[in-house]
Amino acid sequence: MEFEYAFAKTAKSAGFDVVMQSTKIRCNNLSREVDVAIKIQSSLYLFECRASERPLDFMIGNPKTIRNRCGDLEGKLKQSSTLKTFIENNKAGDNYDFSWAEEIYSAVVSPYTEWIWSTEESLWTSCKKFPKIMSVHEAIEYLKSESNMVSS
Repeated sequence: MEFEYAFAKTAKSAGFDVVMQSTKIRCNNLSREVDVAIKIQSSLYLFECRASERPLDFMIGNPKTIRNRCGDLEGKLKQSSTLKTFIENNKAGDNYDFSWAEEIYSAVVSPYTEWIWSTEESLWTSCKKFPKIMSVHEAIEYLKSESNMVSS
């Protein structure tokens, strides 16, 4: 949870409108957790925060450790994707209202620059410049590029 607050604070410091952080949303007896949600005009950006240490054998390239790390990150991507779908299908709930969101995007943010193991479309944002698994710095740069695209 500390990483969620740190990322939200960094996004706010960069001038972004953090509309939700570390919040459990509810709709029709279903609930999901939103780590960090950022509004850029009529677009909503959902970030699933993943803070975990990298084991030493990851750094030296142990194949089993790398497979496990990739599997963990794929799980986080799925979590962020299903949250996006949940909100697309339920734009307003018991304790939130995202009815203003015309576009919804989701990604995973990590304290590290992560190795992206494939060029498969599901691992990359629509602009292809940024992966859907980003470091904090990459996430801020991604949001800046998205903000520039919206204001152009």
